[in-house]
Amino acid sequence: MSHRPQKKIVAARQLGPRARGMSGTHALDLPMGSGEYRAVRGDDEGHEFLARERELPVAAPRVCDTVRLRGQQGSGVIHLVDGEVAWVSTTGFGLPSFARRLIDGEIVGAHELDLVLALCKAEKLNFIEMLLRLELADAGALSAALSDDVRAHMKALLSMREVEGSWERGSLSFSGELTVPLDDVLSMDELERWGLIIAHVGGSLGERRDEERLPLHAIAGVDAPRGHVLMMTENISRGGALLRSPCILDIGDKIIVKLTVGDEKLTLPGTVTRFRRCGIRAPQAVGVRWGALDDEQERALERVLAGL
Repeated sequence: MSHRPQKKIVAARQLGPRARGMSGTHALDLPMGSGEYRAVRGDDEGHEFLARERELPVAAPRVCDTVRLRGQQGSGVIHLVDGEVAWVSTTGFGLPSFARRLIDGEIVGAHELDLVLALCKAEKLNFIEMLLRLELADAGALSAALSDDVRAHMKALLSMREVEGSWERGSLSFSGELTVPLDDVLSMDELERWGLIIAHVGGSLGERRDEERLPLHAIAGVDAPRGHVLMMTENISRGGALLRSPCILDIGDKIIVKLTVGDEKLTLPGTVTRFRRCGIRAPQAVGVRWGALDDEQERALERVLAGL
């Protein structure tokens, strides 16, 4: 089996080999020789990350395995040479901002977790070490954000093995080309459980999460203690929103925010946490933190945020 030189990009922020629990910036040290880093455009939102261009050797490796991860929301291919990760290519997973979104309590898909876990198994790294390779993240912040329950569940997600065409709990090994059908392997209960876990982790960083919002300009109907009023949203997040409002609200008011974004209709309970007056005639800016959301409300909000 002959192998021609192929140039691939390993997408990663510049992070350390084995990490050793250290914070800060480290050099990425993947196997198979040296390479140069360069800044590239990471996604449509303008996030920049470092990429490494590398070439496979002309000589055929002793073992060349390929692991394919496929799901409705994205796909990934992991190539291993002699048991070491040679390169990774993904579509739809958004790995460059994965760790930062996890730390900040933003939306993280189960399909992204599966890909990271597969990388962990391939390179024999624990989850935090792999995050440090994929993202410029502080080890202390990661340790604080991830509870033991979260780590245990992530480990269980890829503890699968193929037995006569079906998947069972066990160890997942890489041999030849293996296709992992994520939508079949992960049950709906597991996906929903993961969403709840992420929401819980994000809740521990509520103040930080609440400030990182996506711009959204839409008309919202608001049920307030002193009546119904129309407001204009300025931004929105999993933690809350900023509204432009007539002066009929006070800090601590319980409200219901109703708005339509595309095909999604949101009805979200919230509490007014702050406001500032923008002039005698200008409407005040009202900060709202969402209350407890049920599963349907949470999923609708996540879909809206994912589309912004």
